[in-house]
Amino acid sequence: MKRLIIFIYALLALIACEKDETRAVLKTEGTPPAISLPVADTELTITEPSLGEEVEFVWSDTDYGINTEVTYTLEIDSKCNAFEEPVVVGVTTDHTLPMTLEALNAKLVNELKLAPHQLAELQIRVRSVVNNKYQSISAAIPFTITPWSARPVALWIGESTSAPVVLATSETAYEGYRYLEEGTAFRFSTNPVCEGDVFGTNGTEGVLQEGIASAEIEIPSTGYYRVQANTEALTYSLTKIDTWGLIGTATAGGWNTSTPLTYNSSKDTWETEVALINGALKFRANNGWDINYGTGNVNALTGSLAFDAAAIDIAESGNYMISIDFSQTVVPYAFTYSVVKTSNVPEPSKLWLPGSYQGWSPATAPTIYAINDEAYEGYVYIHEGAGFKFTSAPDWDHINYGDSGTPNLLTTDGTQPGLSLSSAGYYKFYVNTGTLAYAIDLIETWGLIGTATTGGWDTSTPMTYDQANDVWKVTADLAQGALKFRANNGWGINYGVADINALVGNLLFDAPSINIPEAGNYTVTLDFSRADAPYKYTYSVVKN
Repeated sequence: MKRLIIFIYALLALIACEKDETRAVLKTEGTPPAISLPVADTELTITEPSLGEEVEFVWSDTDYGINTEVTYTLEIDSKCNAFEEPVVVGVTTDHTLPMTLEALNAKLVNELKLAPHQLAELQIRVRSVVNNKYQSISAAIPFTITPWSARPVALWIGESTSAPVVLATSETAYEGYRYLEEGTAFRFSTNPVCEGDVFGTNGTEGVLQEGIASAEIEIPSTGYYRVQANTEALTYSLTKIDTWGLIGTATAGGWNTSTPLTYNSSKDTWETEVALINGALKFRANNGWDINYGTGNVNALTGSLAFDAAAIDIAESGNYMISIDFSQTVVPYAFTYSVVKTSNVPEPSKLWLPGSYQGWSPATAPTIYAINDEAYEGYVYIHEGAGFKFTSAPDWDHINYGDSGTPNLLTTDGTQPGLSLSSAGYYKFYVNTGTLAYAIDLIETWGLIGTATTGGWDTSTPMTYDQANDVWKVTADLAQGALKFRANNGWGINYGVADINALVGNLLFDAPSINIPEAGNYTVTLDFSRADAPYKYTYSVVKN
């Protein structure tokens, strides 16, 4: 009898378990999450001092009817866009997402393209999925935010986020130099993401009218323009700049005739190389004095331009590379100039690299440059596996260095064979003509490294070699922080800089990192060609 009772209890327990398992059914339409932070209609202003502070987004779990891992995606968008193309703030399996205001600000400015320093109406929501299926979306929470940027308040020359901008010079006045195309027309806009304040023309040249009823301003001809606007006085001007020129006692034309500069569209700069003498130097547009610039520091050969200011003092005669840059793309977002003397920087001595890859012609061979009295170094792209030698002149009548038969050691016996490379690639060459030692390193990649990169100090962000221009480039999102460059994902070959705050300059081996002052999307370029004075390895970090 007892055995029968035990059997019945076991059977009942089994049936109960089966019923429990039957009740645990995945609901394909889960109860949506609900955002509790931020609360609706929160207003937030991000400032430079507050970038290090933290904000937290919190929501309730989605109920899918079973205990399983749920993936949550936090999305943000402008209220006017209604999540047509939302920006992902973060992805987590938790019901909370903390982040710094700096990280949030970068999303707002770089991805959502919000206008810094201006109030924006946003919405935020949470999407949940299980195994990338059974999506459930929370109700959208409205809030307002004012993003921050080191860049001043901008006015767009058009009504899209891709339009060029002019920057504020006062609370209501804006100015900039921009290249504009004939046949296009525009209204100025304070907010290209959503419909904001727009300023067109009332039909009278130079007069603005506020609102969408205003007419578009037409570009009369393609060219480089000084663009000015005042949203309070409701005025604007478009002054075409046919040329920028050098003027002053340091120039051949003195104070009477401008020495023209040439517009470099790839750099968006005006530049020239010219002989100067000891004296004064200024810059003026269109061979007149209506638009002219000097400097606040007459002894500085690089710096910010100041309208109708004092002339730069050229202390010694020589050949100079001169450029002026009105793009305002990097901190401090000023008009800038550079006056670099080149005549007292002689071209270093060289070794030539003739080989089978280029027909064994020293006269047309690439070169590497001296780094001291005996050592030479350089980076050269070899387009195929090849034999080669080093020569001390662009001919075969002087010393040529070949294979001694001993690893990493050259011979000056011209009867000996050359060295060989098994494959095409970008190589670093080192030669010491005193010891006859040499080294060849295949550079498979250059990469960005440091706290400014997504990989921190552990993982390089790879760059791409542009063979046509002989440079390495990458466009990447960078955070505020440190940036260096290293080869082949290791530290054997790495470069930093002498001036950590300079976003353009010369590279130094194993030197300090560059300081990236603000988060954003940047184009980074490395140039190891040493093709021009002052014959250095160079870098540029340009914010897009």
